[in-house]
Amino acid sequence: MSITPEFSRRLPLHRLGRDAYTETVEATPEECARIAKRLELPGIQSFSCRYRLTAADKGNILTEGWLSAALTQICVITNEPFDDVVAEDFVFRFVPLEQYLEDEALDIEAIDEQPYEGNDVDLGAYAVEQLALALTPFPRKPGAGLEQAVDEVPRDVGEEEDDGFRPFANLSHMMKRSD
Repeated sequence: MSITPEFSRRLPLHRLGRDAYTETVEATPEECARIAKRLELPGIQSFSCRYRLTAADKGNILTEGWLSAALTQICVITNEPFDDVVAEDFVFRFVPLEQYLEDEALDIEAIDEQPYEGNDVDLGAYAVEQLALALTPFPRKPGAGLEQAVDEVPRDVGEEEDDGFRPFANLSHMMKRSD
């Protein structure tokens, strides 16, 4: 059983030559609706991604991308929908599946790697993955704030009468005893 991505634009790898190859993918309104459903967003008005792919040795492909999306999110403070724009750039490397080592993908300093299989890559599906990573986890509508939130401890805390209660006073004594 194969899963059909919400947004698919397959690029045959034979198009890649010695020079960098550029490709722009843009979602239709129907695809935007499917992507919004997958990402649990109220809506996506537009979504596109521009790629520059450079073939390297052993089937590796250096991939640079620039995505932009006009979308609607729900404010975590007011629970109201608001329009937002996401613009993000990214770099990763397509690696043939047989060369992909998941342990190496954990190196923070290394370029991210995405395995591929066959003679093409799906630029649309990878664009959706990058959009999901670019979304703010706790979106806030412009101007929405927590008016009742405390950003710092008031200065008069701890200046009240000393009642003698010090829950951690004996810890240093206990630490010395264990030496």
